Amino acid sequence: MSVFPQDDPNDPFYKNGLQWNLKSGAGINAREAWKSSLGSGVVIAVIDSGYTPHSDLQLSGADKKYLPGVTIISRKNRENPNGGAYYSNDALDTGTGHDANFCRQGERAVDSAWHGTAVMGIAAAATNNEKYIAAVAPDAVILPIRVEGPCGIADTDIATAVQWLGGYSVPGLDDLERNTPKVVNISVGGAQGACKDHNKTAFEILDLLEIVVVLAATNGDEHGNPLRAGNTYPLNCSQSAIVVGAVDKLGNIMPGSGRGGGGREIDVVAPGVAVQTLKNTGTRGPDRDTVEADDGTSFAAPHVAGIAALILAKYPKLKPPLVKKAIMETARDGQCKDNGGNQCGKGLVDANAALNRARELNGEK
Repeated sequence: MSVFPQDDPNDPFYKNGLQWNLKSGAGINAREAWKSSLGSGVVIAVIDSGYTPHSDLQLSGADKKYLPGVTIISRKNRENPNGGAYYSNDALDTGTGHDANFCRQGERAVDSAWHGTAVMGIAAAATNNEKYIAAVAPDAVILPIRVEGPCGIADTDIATAVQWLGGYSVPGLDDLERNTPKVVNISVGGAQGACKDHNKTAFEILDLLEIVVVLAATNGDEHGNPLRAGNTYPLNCSQSAIVVGAVDKLGNIMPGSGRGGGGREIDVVAPGVAVQTLKNTGTRGPDRDTVEADDGTSFAAPHVAGIAALILAKYPKLKPPLVKKAIMETARDGQCKDNGGNQCGKGLVDANAALNRARELNGEK
């Protein structure tokens, strides 16, 4: 009889081979890692566009894979169409799509992307439930923080979200019970320029709280050219965070995946091309559950956030610098090809090897 995690999970997209990202080769080798850890109980905060109530983000019965989160949006959005700050004790993604001219005159209509749901699915979708996909850390829990609406993201909102996670007072949100995460994934941002003081302070809070921070390395400028990490927010706000680039199933760097330079390097890479993950069919507001293949460093980062959760579930006292060390020291340099573009960092992450290295760093043989 097949029993997960000793045997393969029964999720359809894993069984049919489309989830190459979780396997060996150019995948993260999660199959072997699951025998040691499933990420049980580790809270991963996802600062993004919020969640949708996807059935693959559910546990048995009414239990959910996510904790109560918040919305922190300063730009015009569906709930506040006249503009101004909108804070709410709910992180439901009401859609980033909009009609023409909604955000500014002359702008075309855009469909909703369900970006946050996609990121959450890769990191911690319910697994071995005969639905949709398997995830990197199947038993981890998501804390959604919604900072993106139809008109984009303000860098101050990312900083405010981090401060809220750190226990700082945020008007309108103080009555909500907070669950301090062990891991934070940020797959949004990408503005060019120096890190501003309020943003640097926000990331220092995460360091003080001993939270592992994972950042997507960005997907390039409007011409598809890779951006330098040292000149890109929030990558240039933290040297302790893990910055993640993207590769395809052959180990080729994704065109536009961020490159090192300007005082900040790419740390590692993970699958970020044709990655199957959770989505929604709605073009404006949420509609039906679905799965789609996505491209981008946004979807590489939650692989690493999931690996961090696997490590911390097994070795909960391991400090963030050692979690990062375990992930970077076991990355496979030969499995990433960037033609000298300074985009691979230490190489392609390996979940099982990182767990084994974490055991050594935890003082075990």
